[in-house]
Amino acid sequence: CVAILPNGRVISGSRDHSLKVWDQTRETGDKCIATLTGHTESIRCVDILSDGRVISGACDGIKVWDLGRRSGEECVATLGDHNDWGKSVTILHDERLITGATDGSLKLWDLTRGADHECVVILKGQNMRVRCVVVHPGERVISNSGDNTLKLLDLNKKAPDDMCIATLSGHNDFVKCMVVHPDGRVVSAS
Repeated sequence: CVAILPNGRVISGSRDHSLKVWDQTRETGDKCIATLTGHTESIRCVDILSDGRVISGACDGIKVWDLGRRSGEECVATLGDHNDWGKSVTILHDERLITGATDGSLKLWDLTRGADHECVVILKGQNMRVRCVVVHPGERVISNSGDNTLKLLDLNKKAPDDMCIATLSGHNDFVKCMVVHPDGRVVSAS
């Protein structure tokens, strides 16, 4: 997995359990400027908060990183006990975070609620591993999974059971990835 930091540097996650920060303006051989360790499993996803903090998801959970800290102290939080491995992560516009797992659940985290980064709601929509979660206009998110469907969730709904407003089907195999087009349409790949 790969993401671009606000300063133009690149951060990548790997099967070797590390995140690496790359500076593409440096000479060949000096481009890796930091290696972040703390995960004990393969890193599956990475995303960037508006303040530059990094969120990574791995088979051992979700971690929050502050690249402005001293080497070895960059991991500032591990998000609660997700029911299962952190397979997908996406950041909403207001610094809330959605994580997906192999048990089909989604967790909504509020990163503004102190050091514990409180989980504010658990959503159960998918029947199999959540592979990807993307932000859709109007406080909505879309998740996809190995059950060959996409779920459209409206986070403005009060009750978690009411948040799933549509199930999109049509794929004959598991959905691996998706992206939201600027006009609001969703493109998914299976």
